[in-house]
Amino acid sequence: MNIIDFIRLLVKNSFVLIVVPVIMAVTVFVLTGNEEKRYYSNTVIYTGIASGYSIESQSNSRIDFFAVNNAFDNFINIIKSRSTLTEVALKLFAQNMMLKSPDPQYISAQNYYELHNSVPADVKKLIDTNSIDISLLRLHEYLNKNDTNYLYRLLNKEDEHYSIEAISKIDIKRYQNSDLLEISYESDDPGICQQTLMILEDAIVNNYTKIKQNQTADVVRYFEKQLAVSEKRLKNAEDELLKFNRKNNIINYYEQTKYIASQKEDLDLEYQREQMKLYAAEAVIKNLESKLNSNQHLKLYSDKIIEKRDELSEITSKITLLETASVNDTIDNDANKKIRALRVQAEKLKGELTEAVNSLYFSENTVEGLSSEKILEDWLKNVISYEESKARIVILNKRRNEFKKIYEVFAPLGATIKRLEREISIAEREYLSLLHSLSLAKLKQQNLELSSNIKIVDKPFFPIEPLPSKRKFLVAIGGIAGFVIVLFLIIALEYLDVNIKTPYNVEKLTGLKVVGVYPIIIKNKKTEHIDYNFIINRTTELLVQNIRQKQFKKEIKPYKVLFFSTRNFDGKTMLASRIVQMLRDLNYKVLLLTSVTKSNEKFYQEVDSDAFANDKSLMSIKSIEDMVLFNDFCNPNDYDYVFVVIPGINKSPYPIELLATMDDAYMVCRANRPWTTADDASLKRIQKAINHLTPEIILNGVELPIIEQIIGELPGKRSKLRVMIKRILKRQFYYVKKIESQEY
Repeated sequence: MNIIDFIRLLVKNSFVLIVVPVIMAVTVFVLTGNEEKRYYSNTVIYTGIASGYSIESQSNSRIDFFAVNNAFDNFINIIKSRSTLTEVALKLFAQNMMLKSPDPQYISAQNYYELHNSVPADVKKLIDTNSIDISLLRLHEYLNKNDTNYLYRLLNKEDEHYSIEAISKIDIKRYQNSDLLEISYESDDPGICQQTLMILEDAIVNNYTKIKQNQTADVVRYFEKQLAVSEKRLKNAEDELLKFNRKNNIINYYEQTKYIASQKEDLDLEYQREQMKLYAAEAVIKNLESKLNSNQHLKLYSDKIIEKRDELSEITSKITLLETASVNDTIDNDANKKIRALRVQAEKLKGELTEAVNSLYFSENTVEGLSSEKILEDWLKNVISYEESKARIVILNKRRNEFKKIYEVFAPLGATIKRLEREISIAEREYLSLLHSLSLAKLKQQNLELSSNIKIVDKPFFPIEPLPSKRKFLVAIGGIAGFVIVLFLIIALEYLDVNIKTPYNVEKLTGLKVVGVYPIIIKNKKTEHIDYNFIINRTTELLVQNIRQKQFKKEIKPYKVLFFSTRNFDGKTMLASRIVQMLRDLNYKVLLLTSVTKSNEKFYQEVDSDAFANDKSLMSIKSIEDMVLFNDFCNPNDYDYVFVVIPGINKSPYPIELLATMDDAYMVCRANRPWTTADDASLKRIQKAINHLTPEIILNGVELPIIEQIIGELPGKRSKLRVMIKRILKRQFYYVKKIESQEY
């Protein structure tokens, strides 16, 4: 369907396209005559979700748009939650019930009296006129009793002011990517409109803050509990270590062991030095004594000298014992005094020993000829050194044994202390980790408390004027909807129409060629400008021309032409008579043979025609002569053309032998009917009877636009506007009727 066909379709159905939208627009206009007034108010809330101050990040940071959008979705869902809407509905109900008289700032007089008249007495008793909190508490208890009470029905039915469905119609819109949310509401009562939004603001702030704070409260309590357990575990581990140190007299194990190891090393070094000193003195003594004769040697080991040597050794041992005090002992002033006193005694003994040795002065020389005085002096020095080293080695050896015992004690203590310290370290790390987690949880809690601090930017205003009426808009929508619906139905019916309509369709359905068309004639005011006579004559001329061309090629006389249709009333007799009449006008002798009808005698009184019976006898006819009933004036051989019109082959029999003698065949088919399976079967049967011919189709009742496609532009009176529009649609911008310079 092109644009011209579409416009023709609209023009054809213009009455319906105009009347139906007008009816629908008028209907909407009437139905909206009592449209109620609606009032509008809004409030703007600052949420701080996207760009609010945060403890966790005090400087500007990248915004996570996914997290921000998720937070806004949560916030909006909290506003639209059933609990929030229920809280708003109950508070609005309680607030209006507490009024002793209508107050336009809260509720109009009409709605006030309707509310108070509809509320049962037992519900009215729940209202405390002095405290809205008490009233709300009572209403909540009453609401939760069962699902059949007045409040439950009020909130869950379609009440226009207090139902959850009505309040859920609030519109929430975010200003682009900002932190601002606009909440708007419409109602038929300006006071209820404003108060609903004001109550909703309080509910939003309370519920959102409570939810945000509860998000981290459980986490904080968990970490506080775990921290207390960890702290107790750490304290027990520390107490165990302290108890162990007290029991084993340990101040600082690692420093003590370090000090003991250092002392032991010093003791071992001193022990080695004393041993070397002892061995050296002993070797010198032996060497010196070897240089003395036997008499001199015996004198050196007299009782007096040995006694003095023993006393010196004993005093030296005491001094060494005091100097090498135990690791856990300290050398005080008394010990120092004793050491000094003992050293004085030691010096005294050394002097006495020297005198004793000097008393044994030998005037003679040694066996080697050396001076005895020099040898005795050296011997005495080494004996004193020997006795001192001998005494010190005894004491140092004793101290070494004491260190071994200390090592035996401290060695297992180290493993135990390591285990206790490891337990303390684990408990301490656990404690510090929990303490850090608790700090983070508290920081998050504080941050959520700050971020949930919602601010009201614009308070809801009291609407004075109602919203503009939507009546004009609804009427326009009604008219447009009516036009669109009708247009859709027209187009749908056009495409769903199974009628043949066009030559293209009938060729596609039958497989035969269309050689002619005949218009459908509709005479009314819209078709006054159409020259039907020209159209009928021109389409008939085309059919006559086609028949004459075939007869001219075959040179047959009479030229027998068969007209048939699958159904009755397709117009085959009328078309045949038109063709016969035009051939007679051309001075041809033409005979028309058709079935007997009352209309034939009147319609064809100027045409040579004969009638045959439409009954079973028709099947026995074998030639044109058998078909003629009035032989006195109808001799078929005297005619140039013989047209045979048989009844509809779906409903009547037809002469098979006669059909085999036909020279040409045309099937007439109406354009305003469908092509069915029965039509197709009938066509195939008759094609077998006239298999020497290929029948062609004449399409009857064709609409004028299709006729125009075959014979060209139809003559008629048209306005200049219509001609111009048609040329534009056909893109004939430079169309002219003729070449002005050529006059013919």
